[in-house]
Amino acid sequence: MRMLHRRSYYPLHRGVLALLFGLAMLIGQANTASAAAGTNTLFAHERLQPGQFLASANGQFRVHMQEDGNLVLYQNGVALWSSQTHGRSGAWLGNQGDGNLVLYHNGVAIWNSGTPGHGPSNLIVQDDGNLVLYKAGNVPTWASGTQRPPSNVGTNTLFAHERLQPGQFLASANGQFRVHMQEDGNLVLYQNGVALWSSQTHGRSGAWLGNQGDGNLVLYHNGVAIWNSGTPGHGPSNLIVQDDGNLVLYKAGNVPTWASRNDSSNDSSIVGNIFADSSNVPCAAGTRDVGIMDGYRSGTLTKIRLCALPNLSSTSEESRPGSAYYIQGANGNALVNSRVSGAVFAMINSAKRAGINISATSTFRTMAHQQALCNGNHLCRNGNYTYVARPGTSNHQMGIAIDFAGTNVKGGTSCTSRATDPGSPVWKWLSDNAARFGYRQYAAESWHWDPLSGPTRC
Repeated sequence: MRMLHRRSYYPLHRGVLALLFGLAMLIGQANTASAAAGTNTLFAHERLQPGQFLASANGQFRVHMQEDGNLVLYQNGVALWSSQTHGRSGAWLGNQGDGNLVLYHNGVAIWNSGTPGHGPSNLIVQDDGNLVLYKAGNVPTWASGTQRPPSNVGTNTLFAHERLQPGQFLASANGQFRVHMQEDGNLVLYQNGVALWSSQTHGRSGAWLGNQGDGNLVLYHNGVAIWNSGTPGHGPSNLIVQDDGNLVLYKAGNVPTWASRNDSSNDSSIVGNIFADSSNVPCAAGTRDVGIMDGYRSGTLTKIRLCALPNLSSTSEESRPGSAYYIQGANGNALVNSRVSGAVFAMINSAKRAGINISATSTFRTMAHQQALCNGNHLCRNGNYTYVARPGTSNHQMGIAIDFAGTNVKGGTSCTSRATDPGSPVWKWLSDNAARFGYRQYAAESWHWDPLSGPTRC
């Protein structure tokens, strides 16, 4: 009887195993199908078969189980991460119940997350571009490490292939300017709440901005382009909200291809007569008003408005807190006349975009400071004003001259004998570019630049 019992037991056991195996296959196939719809999660015990994908909720990121056997995470078509398993056609990804992600090819594991023992876990394509495996309690056990800076937290740049969705914004580093992708479909640049520019596309709720890989900025509404920057063909470009309030698209090499306003606008040009009273001339966008001071031209007192440049540090005593000649509000920034504030601000931004580390040693000077400098220089004391100007006549006292750090060569007082410093990146950049912003070198000093003209300006 025991023998009969054993004979009847084994066929029953094999039948149960076959039934369970068949059910497991059916369950696996059902779970596999759920992964093909572009959801953002691969749950425990599910598979991602060749040709299937997961997608982030915001639509910017996808992880594809490619037909060639490679598992690849993309941002708008650009690969961010891969399992580096191409050439294994037919491979599939399994999210195992033990917490391990495994890629199988012909029954052999070819890649895994190295996370067995964590129990059932879920793989999620996050809106920040990171592919993360979470075990119970939302504890991460593995990640692709590809998180991207979100565009809705006030960064100043929209990189190539990124989008600005409704309600998101970019902000300048100085916090004064924001470009909003508004819910009404209008892209608007603001300065402290005041609109400076817009795409004039309001009334298209749900529109979003795409920074395409071809270099074109495009606003889409229901799949239709409603505005663009007209810059296709320039290749991947970055959109930047600058501290001067200009919204600029730069292609490789920091070459601008589009801007909300161009560099010839009044805000980045010298305003009127540089020797005239500037007390009623406002400081340029992006600079900081520190008040009206006494300026001097040919010994005559002239009221000038001074502006601090957040993008140009200065070791001048007028800029350095605690010094004898410190001007309240400078806070280590260079001080210039409001008439040249936009030009200088734009010039320094341009230099920094070119990778030039630029700073100043002297900008605006008070009468007391200029007198002290003259008294401390034997040439100036004895009437020779080649290197230190007579008090009341220095262009520093009008807030229009800048002494730059990084170059310190003396020369003659004509352009044929000018001081040159080709080994200095600062001097070389200024020599090639400063004239575009109305600034020229004083021939005798490689460090001194101002907006004057004549035989001593080069």
